[in-house]
Amino acid sequence: MFRNSTGTFRNAYFLSSFLPAYVFLLLILFFQHYEITRSILPLDYRLSSMKIIGLLTFIMLIISIICLHIVNKILKGVVNGSKSRTQRSAYITRNYNIGMREFLLSVLVPIMTTISIEERPITGFSSMIFLQFLIYLFYSNSSEYFPNLSLQLIKHSVINGIDNKENRDVYLFVQSNQVSEIINGNEDFVYFGKLNKNSEIGIIIEGEKNEN
Repeated sequence: MFRNSTGTFRNAYFLSSFLPAYVFLLLILFFQHYEITRSILPLDYRLSSMKIIGLLTFIMLIISIICLHIVNKILKGVVNGSKSRTQRSAYITRNYNIGMREFLLSVLVPIMTTISIEERPITGFSSMIFLQFLIYLFYSNSSEYFPNLSLQLIKHSVINGIDNKENRDVYLFVQSNQVSEIINGNEDFVYFGKLNKNSEIGIIIEGEKNEN
């Protein structure tokens, strides 16, 4: 997963991808609390498993938002420094944001089937974190692309392209509103990090500069 990018980018990208899961989990906890107590907010000071999990989930949500901000900042940094990088041309395929359905089924469905168990919220939360850790281990040692639904919040998508010079597949970040315009065409882009034979991730600079 994006092996040629920095560790900071990879980790921030991965953690930010679970932002929808944490939002969804907070909603589940909120409605479960309301069903049990008939109150909107937990106003008493007594500790409970649900309150602890709610607090931990909120912390994870904040971390995900911060990581999404880091991803956005790194993308803008690559674009701003594109003049000093080797620009390439890529043929843009019709495949973009691949794997979103599998991501929703592999992340949100497990949350629904574990966290919704009112009697064991800590067990459910621990299971979710452990599942995310296993997913991280798999994708960090895999060439497969890891989808990130949260990118839509910063108006970015990931589209598949083919480097015209090297004739190799590349993952390209692009403004979401540009996707329909660039499909089946050639676009200029720059790679992340140092350009080498293993480079696989870049960003399309057309439109990104205008956005900045």
